[in-house]
Amino acid sequence: MKRISILAVAAVAALSVVAAIGATSASATVLCKKDQLYTCTSQYNYGVGTKLTATLNGPADFTLPSGEIWSRCWGGSLSMEVTDAGGTEKPVLLKDLSGSFTGCSWTTTFTKYGSRKIELPEEEEPVALMTGTGEGGTEILLPAYGINCTFRFIPPFSVISGTSPELRSERGRLLPGNGNSCPELYFSGSYSLTPSPLYVAALNFG
Repeated sequence: MKRISILAVAAVAALSVVAAIGATSASATVLCKKDQLYTCTSQYNYGVGTKLTATLNGPADFTLPSGEIWSRCWGGSLSMEVTDAGGTEKPVLLKDLSGSFTGCSWTTTFTKYGSRKIELPEEEEPVALMTGTGEGGTEILLPAYGINCTFRFIPPFSVISGTSPELRSERGRLLPGNGNSCPELYFSGSYSLTPSPLYVAALNFG
């Protein structure tokens, strides 16, 4: 019985260590006006209601799994608004307000607007990611070769912080919204982002 008790105490102690490690690695993701990765204070945060505008640095390509270009666009933009400024163990949440693509091989239009999130992975030199929230996503209509195909336009974007912030996607997969006959597509392109400067900060709490 004494051996069992000792083992039980050891197990509880081990769990406490794990919990402590988890507590020290908890982070908050916020958008900051200064380059303060771990010390961004509230007066420098981009808060709820902040409008973000992403302007395409053309060209941007929609490609097939083989790498063949299905469609290419030379211009476009995406407007977003912060709906949750982030916080302890929370990502920054945004909703899409409007979007466009211009100069495309095939006319491409936005048909539905959803939500996105920005968060930093817990790594030594993290790169922030913008992804969908899983609660409905922005969709585009891309007709080609007689097929009207809808895709969820929420490819993973890397968020590049700095005085000239950017969103970058390198062959981010677009989930189809309708039809088995629609192709599997990937999106590659980069956007200039305003306001600037803009930094994604990870606030650690010990």
